[in-house]
Amino acid sequence: MKKELKRIYKLIFQPYMRILPGNIAFSLMMALIPILSLIFLALNIFNFSYPRFSDKLANFIPSAVIDIIMEFLSSNRFNSAILLIIGIWAASSGMNALIIASNVVYNHEVNTWFKRRAKALILTFLVILMIVINLGVLVFGSTVLGFIIRLFSLSGKLLIIFDYAKWPIAILLIYTIVKTIYIVAPDAKVENSTVVKGSIFTTSIWMISSAVYSFYVTNIANYGIKYGSLSNIIILLVWLYILSYVLVLGMAINVNEYNKESK
Repeated sequence: MKKELKRIYKLIFQPYMRILPGNIAFSLMMALIPILSLIFLALNIFNFSYPRFSDKLANFIPSAVIDIIMEFLSSNRFNSAILLIIGIWAASSGMNALIIASNVVYNHEVNTWFKRRAKALILTFLVILMIVINLGVLVFGSTVLGFIIRLFSLSGKLLIIFDYAKWPIAILLIYTIVKTIYIVAPDAKVENSTVVKGSIFTTSIWMISSAVYSFYVTNIANYGIKYGSLSNIIILLVWLYILSYVLVLGMAINVNEYNKESK
């Protein structure tokens, strides 16, 4: 354990750790609204209620970020087919930034523009699908399970078990999203076994750092005094930077495993 912590400490001071997280955070910021719009369209199919959506998000991210998300979702402005196409393209730009960043970390030559963009689109849809499934488990899981229990006359204790199990399931799904990104994003051929440590690290630190940052923003910091009406945007940017930094650090951990296996 001590050896691993020393290795992570050294990775923090790698040159790319000063550049790539900021680039990814900016790209994700620009892609956030299109990604939310696509998720919003998917959730509308299931008549998803916004209050429940907000309640579930509150377990993962700062409340100020939720305010921005809910303000956009409640406006229902993303309903044009042309805007949908533009949104998908813009959302894939965030994934494109991840692909470029992963190639820098892996020191691998970047694929052609067409291949990179095609991969970015695939990653975009995969991430959106996994997020929708994740929210579906948290919000609709009990309802669906209740229907199955009534249909097949199963024990009602299954609902109690599910109430305890749904958060581990949600965390497992987040881990799956992270692992998928780590395998698919680099243009290098990355084996499943080489991304396990980085995926576990990123998932756990994401959950911890988001909870700590949310507590800090809610109870300690007062961004409103410094930034006024821009405070929510600043909170969102800082949160995205934290997530991006951890994501790149997880990539760096995976590269070490990748190099060990390549020898």
